[in-house]
Amino acid sequence: MTMDSIMKLEESTPNRVPSNFESLVLNVFEEREGLITSDKALFGNVFTLENDLTVCIVLTVFLEKGFVLEKKDGKRPYFDRNTLKSTTQLPTNCRQKEDCCYKFDMYLPFLENYLFNVILVPLCGDTLVVNLIVRKSETIECCVVHSIKPAKHLAVLNQGVAAKFTNLSDVCENLAGVLERTKVQCLNAECVSNASLLGVPAELKEKIFLMLTPSSFVKVTATCKSLNSFAKDPSIWKVFLKRDFKAIPTMHEEYDVYKELYRQAREETPASSNQCPALEPEQSESSLQFEDAVFQYMSLALDL
Repeated sequence: MTMDSIMKLEESTPNRVPSNFESLVLNVFEEREGLITSDKALFGNVFTLENDLTVCIVLTVFLEKGFVLEKKDGKRPYFDRNTLKSTTQLPTNCRQKEDCCYKFDMYLPFLENYLFNVILVPLCGDTLVVNLIVRKSETIECCVVHSIKPAKHLAVLNQGVAAKFTNLSDVCENLAGVLERTKVQCLNAECVSNASLLGVPAELKEKIFLMLTPSSFVKVTATCKSLNSFAKDPSIWKVFLKRDFKAIPTMHEEYDVYKELYRQAREETPASSNQCPALEPEQSESSLQFEDAVFQYMSLALDL
């Protein structure tokens, strides 16, 4: 089965999951074969298959939100796409037999003094409580608690990897929201802006997008669900029409009406006209234009 390496876990379907998550799950099955024989009671009541698979989900969502597993050597490399690909096993000794829980540590590359302790505690046989303890230089800053019920997102366990899970979108979105709020809280405490376009306030994103051609705008907003909401904003498409073709369209509630009007205006305008922006610029031009737009806006912001 061919998997998309940049696919997010919340985008999984009954027939398709991210390749890194599939590898993680398959390795958990192999690992359990050797561990269960040594302690059947513990693995039958605490470290159950359902809980192990839920830990796989939690770890994957942490990685997708930019967290990285803390290493024993103390080195903290920055996050990149290979971090997801290379994390194909649960952290060593994450199953704490004495405490009957799962434990592992994460960090954010741009918050050097922070450490995030992740403790997952099985409760009542049907709930896994995710405790996120935020430490700054050994001092506990806050503790976030989130509960997950494995039965709600696990399907028949004797099928393929993708078919073992259900409702992944809900459990991933809920946990991702908790992690994002915690991350923003830590960034704000350190006066650090979110190290991505997502950390820019909505009104500033809109100003940046309005410096792009519609083609570049569509490509940028296609990168994630959060930015994609801007692609469906009729007010932005209306500005594109007025800016590029001096058109004053009537009011419409649907963005696709303005988008179609823009395409029609583009087709009716001679290619040699200065008012005719390229609909499909080369990828390099699109990237440079976006970088220029961000730089231009940030320069204006600094002048203020």
